[in-house]
Amino acid sequence: MRRKMNLNVLILLALALPLAVSFSAEAATIPQRVSVQGILKNASGQPVDATVPIEFLFYEAATAGTVLWQDTLSVTVIKGRYGVILGS
Repeated sequence: MRRKMNLNVLILLALALPLAVSFSAEAATIPQRVSVQGILKNASGQPVDATVPIEFLFYEAATAGTVLWQDTLSVTVIKGRYGVILGS
């Protein structure tokens, strides 16, 4: 009985180990690109229809953080909506 239980534990570990390794590898991967969508309105609250420069910044903290990454892109805004891929 004990031998059968040990065998079951070994089989379970053999099946679980590859899954644990693959999840660890996925968790360690840092994305190189980030998709951002937004809405842009003018001072009157009307949606913008234009191509405008938008500055994107990533900080190390929510407040008073150091800038880790920044870029200014020329973004086409249609009916106030835009979408960009940062890092491409």
